[in-house]
Amino acid sequence: LSFEVQAMKPSPKIFGDIIRKLHVKPGECIYIDDIAAYVEAAKKVGLNGIHYTSNDRLIHELKKYNIRLEPH
Repeated sequence: LSFEVQAMKPSPKIFGDIIRKLHVKPGECIYIDDIAAYVEAAKKVGLNGIHYTSNDRLIHELKKYNIRLEPH
């Protein structure tokens, strides 16, 4: 939560906090948001980023990372 980190998106501090808490490298993460500026901020700290504009586009972008979504 932003109040716990004392930062809000697009501050690099908020992205760094989640990376530390998950014990992962930035390049192992994919940040998805409908606000392009937030996605760009995440990319600046090394995260992979997807600007969400539609479900179809999201599925297309996830496939680039070899993530496949199977229908239920």
